Amino acid sequence: MKNLFTRIAVLALVCTLSLTAFAKEKRKTVTFSNDVNVNGTVVKKGTYKVVYDDTTNEVSIFNDNKELLVKSSAKFVPQDKENNRTFLATKDQDNSRVLNAIGLEGEKQMIFIEQTSNELAKPQ
Repeated sequence: MKNLFTRIAVLALVCTLSLTAFAKEKRKTVTFSNDVNVNGTVVKKGTYKVVYDDTTNEVSIFNDNKELLVKSSAKFVPQDKENNRTFLATKDQDNSRVLNAIGLEGEKQMIFIEQTSNELAKPQ
């Protein structure tokens, strides 16, 4: 009987480790047409790699040299329909443009950058 419980415990551990191994990262190359503020960091207009990690609920923005420019808390929010293009949603705040959300082409979700303000975002 003790042997059975040990096997069940090992099986549960293997299943847990397998699920963490399948955690997904969404990676996409995104072009920012304007300078935007992300978590207090200004990201200049240009092309960047955006990575959303669903295990940590964070979005990271990397430059061409694969250097991390900024990381911020975020969440994936399901949408009714698939995004037909990649786009940024921004809002004007304190004389700067703040990144509020990213819609990735081909996804039925949006990445919302966690903000303290409840202002509506506008697509860029």
